[in-house]
Amino acid sequence: MFENPDRKEPILLNNLSRGSSRTRQKCSICSESKSGACVQCIWPKCYTYLHVTCAQYSSLVPQTLAGKSGFVCNKHTSEVNDGAPDLGSCVKVKWSKREIYDARIIGYTTVPQYRVIFDNGTTNTVTEEFIYSLNEPLPRRVKDKLKVCTTIHQCCAR
Repeated sequence: MFENPDRKEPILLNNLSRGSSRTRQKCSICSESKSGACVQCIWPKCYTYLHVTCAQYSSLVPQTLAGKSGFVCNKHTSEVNDGAPDLGSCVKVKWSKREIYDARIIGYTTVPQYRVIFDNGTTNTVTEEFIYSLNEPLPRRVKDKLKVCTTIHQCCAR
């Protein structure tokens, strides 16, 4: 699948002929079978197929499993990434939408998160950097984007 299996690039599809069974497989992500060739999940005895671009768009990371390089489908990703990685272990890190880098775990941090409920009933999880007390002056960058809400003061006064 890859010209350089260690770097997981570039993807080789030149071995596929137009009549290949891989060009007729249905992608498990986009459900299309008429466009592009699919690759098979590398999990043992899994017959799930996916387009390479669909796999990348769905944040699946190319990996090597039992000597085979490729993608592990969504059904098996939880079995591969089960639990937090150990200190010192080598991992792949998705740094931006399309860039994935090799890295090593050197430590753990915890970032407090807060569950908040808005006056319309929706909830969200946010970090401390997005929370301001009612008496705290707002930074200019926040004031410029501020949408005026009148009922929040009634909600917080209860």
